[in-house]
Amino acid sequence: MTKSEFWKNAVPKNVKGQVVTAAVFAYISAAMTLVLGFLTGNFLVLIDVLLVLGLGLGVHLAKSRVCAIILAAYFVLNKVLQWLGGEFSGLYMAVIFIIGFVMGVVGTFAFQKQWKEYQAGYNAYLQNGGDPNAYAYGQQPGQPPYGQVPYGQQPQAPYGQPANPQQPYNTQANNDPNQRPQ
Repeated sequence: MTKSEFWKNAVPKNVKGQVVTAAVFAYISAAMTLVLGFLTGNFLVLIDVLLVLGLGLGVHLAKSRVCAIILAAYFVLNKVLQWLGGEFSGLYMAVIFIIGFVMGVVGTFAFQKQWKEYQAGYNAYLQNGGDPNAYAYGQQPGQPPYGQVPYGQQPQAPYGQPANPQQPYNTQANNDPNQRPQ
């Protein structure tokens, strides 16, 4: 399973939400900075916009822990410098953005931890002789390929139920080697 497939199929919704929230807050912060920069005629804010936008993309697309940490620290540093300069406007919005960026740090760390655990399990599975294409389906080494049944066994439905409930395979009649098929 690739990293993007893992993101789509195996990552819990709360972790996805944390990562996406931080990225969206970065995009909003970059857009607001760009608009305010143009309104005030300060075109040096483009550097700030590109930095925040790049960090947001790093969090969103690469799930980068480093980008998430730098993004949160950069935003806090900017706000502290503004507040030290005597500008206290947007305090509540700043707190909301800081919470969103911290959520991004937590989410990227959770994602990377889950991804590393998946990779470690996958590598151990391969070392034990497993089929690389079957790992995502939960096949254990030594089992037949996914979808195939060993010779002499009947296919099973999920949770060990018989594939055909009309003919259970655990009865004495089915286990009697002297009984002829009808």
